[in-house]
Amino acid sequence: MYQNVRISAGWLALFLLFFALPAQSQEEDWDTYTAAYKKGLSSVMVDLSLHKTAPLRGLNYVAAIGVMCKDCNSDGMPTQAELEKCYVISDTLKAKLDKLVRNRMVGTFTYRCDRLDYFYVQDTTRIRERMTTLFKVYFPTYKPYIIIREDRLWNAYKDILYPNEENAERMENQKVIMKLVQGGDNLTIERPVIHQVDFVTEKDRSCFIAYASANGYALETSVKRIENELLYKLKMIRSDLVDLESITRITLTLNREIKKCKGIYEGWEAPVVKTPVFPAPKQP
Repeated sequence: MYQNVRISAGWLALFLLFFALPAQSQEEDWDTYTAAYKKGLSSVMVDLSLHKTAPLRGLNYVAAIGVMCKDCNSDGMPTQAELEKCYVISDTLKAKLDKLVRNRMVGTFTYRCDRLDYFYVQDTTRIRERMTTLFKVYFPTYKPYIIIREDRLWNAYKDILYPNEENAERMENQKVIMKLVQGGDNLTIERPVIHQVDFVTEKDRSCFIAYASANGYALETSVKRIENELLYKLKMIRSDLVDLESITRITLTLNREIKKCKGIYEGWEAPVVKTPVFPAPKQP
């Protein structure tokens, strides 16, 4: 369903600004990721903490409520000004639902200029009627969506909002890339990328070293003692591009091979590389 998508450094910077996360409670763990469908880019904001506890008792119905945005860019994402209006709509919806019924907001899905907030609710009585009235009174110029159905197993949360393996990789990679972009990196130049991997046994590490050596990685090994157990560590270094598409393709492959040798991938890091700007030649 998902396809690889190249996201420019400029778009990443805008993504960081546009899709700021809501205030988090101690129980919540909000994060965002992007994915591509056949007809365009999607953006998902999701409370990751619920994956361990879902479904929550008594919240057996899902309500996806939102609007068709009126001002979007070529990727189908709301512009900054439009997104501010969407935040107002979301806050209003949440405030109204809080007065109507016990609920839990679990995420937001934005795709092709449609933006839906997902809630799990205890009871659906009069929700559609009240939401319809709310849109007519407060947001009459927007086309509303009100989708309500029984979902005792929280399949909408698990299948639509919670990231699959590839998108989970994108989320982790995106965090590192954001720091590079904030440092002035435009992600167009290869640089040494350092990957860290841990193994429980030296035999498992040797299993993976064969793959890493054959694929051009320079290797450094070390052993770390944690209480009474040893951890066999491996540092891998290779020059690569670090745009989202390139690095995700690399980390997905590494994760797959590392698991074959019972290792744990601890992530990657790379230096900021700024494109040199040369002054224009002086006129004779």
